[in-house]
Amino acid sequence: MRLAAVRLLPADTRDLGATFQIDRGHQPVVILYDAVAGGAGFARRIGATDPRAIKIAHLVNKTVSILDCTAGCASSCIKCLNDYGNQSRWDEFDRTIVLPWLKEFLQTRESK
Repeated sequence: MRLAAVRLLPADTRDLGATFQIDRGHQPVVILYDAVAGGAGFARRIGATDPRAIKIAHLVNKTVSILDCTAGCASSCIKCLNDYGNQSRWDEFDRTIVLPWLKEFLQTRESK
């Protein structure tokens, strides 16, 4: 989601950070935050109501397009998830785990 947000804003990949936690219902919660000292306002634009904001559905759709790797990699590669800022975690990435879940999430939202 961080890479999707960076591409939609647009911003440098170093300007936005991300982490996650699991909520009480055992669901993942993605946390995006400004990585620029003093904040650059990028994170505030995600899900906000102003015209320059990035809608959550648009963010999730962009995330799915990134995870649906054009190179067809097994877990992650430079075409989808791997960038300089996250190279220490490349061996932990597996886009195939979250991609079906996000697609189902989008289908559920569209059917409502």
